Amino acid sequence: MILAGGGASGGSSDATDEVSPGADLDFRPSDADHRKMAALVAGLSPERPHFSEDEARHKPNAKLFTYLAATSEERRVVAASLRAISAAYSSRSSLKETPDADLDRVLLKHLASDDPALVLQALDAARIPLMMESPSPALTDAFVRMAAPDHPPARRHAAIEALHLLPPRARPPQVIDALVTTTEAAEAHLASAALLALEQSEPALLSSAARQRIGARIADLTNHSDPGVRGRALGLLAKFDGLVAPAERVELLRAALEAEEPYVRAAAADTAGRIGATEVIPRLLALTEDLAVARYDLTGWTNLGGEPGRLLHAVPGRQLVAEAALHALATLSRGELVLAMSGPRQSPEEIRINAERARAWSLARAAD
Repeated sequence: MILAGGGASGGSSDATDEVSPGADLDFRPSDADHRKMAALVAGLSPERPHFSEDEARHKPNAKLFTYLAATSEERRVVAASLRAISAAYSSRSSLKETPDADLDRVLLKHLASDDPALVLQALDAARIPLMMESPSPALTDAFVRMAAPDHPPARRHAAIEALHLLPPRARPPQVIDALVTTTEAAEAHLASAALLALEQSEPALLSSAARQRIGARIADLTNHSDPGVRGRALGLLAKFDGLVAPAERVELLRAALEAEEPYVRAAAADTAGRIGATEVIPRLLALTEDLAVARYDLTGWTNLGGEPGRLLHAVPGRQLVAEAALHALATLSRGELVLAMSGPRQSPEEIRINAERARAWSLARAAD
């Protein structure tokens, strides 16, 4: 979400009136750059609080927006510049400017702002340097600090969402530790967001200490009062080996497969297939007739913009509990159970046919 900044109307015709000359940036604008910035600022108004899309995407303007965001004393100019930065830089395209140390400095400045709208815009712009092959260490550390328990929940959630943008193989130990710590948060949306980010992290990055911390809490997480936390905690069992003993893992799965919430049942079925839990095949067979929608919306919290938050939980590619169970059984069959599928999702008739195939496969398996 991006909130536009308001402020005084009109714009100065002199860029030096808009900016402080002592900016702590490597970039030093030329006279032509100052004239261009003055023209850009003059085009802002209450009716037009943003720079045009063409101007925002014009590569030579990227450093000018960064300079304005760093040095302007007018909130409306800072807000418009931060918004433009999101379009002016790219982590991959040669048609746009590449993130640099100056961009880091500007974003770090506004991430520390007391103005939530400017923080939101800095967050939006930060996704670019965070998603680079070698993400910005300075920004990464800033978000790790923002995720700490002494920050308000809205800021912590924004920080976890930002850290989740880091490439899975480029998450340093402090990021993993921040995610593990956040799974212990009392707020369900924080724990759920951290669990998703952890599951999508490279397994090799999880230290033995982090594994022990998660393993010690996995039973509590899979029995959490919130279905979203429970379902995503099951995903960790599939992603990271050895969090708990094999027998305990199966028992946690058995309980989740009997859960009241469809999303948890579907997540448990998916996990069973991923970890090869043949012990729960009977319960999976029972779920092949479960046509409940396998999704859950976690609401009741407020985001950094002051708006109602919403976290959607779903098993990718599995709309119904029955689909999750059937795909898990197909995986556990090691190719013996072939599902009838005319598209990415199974039709009600295909689910019925596949359930019959699954029962027939199970009977044949028992006879062997």
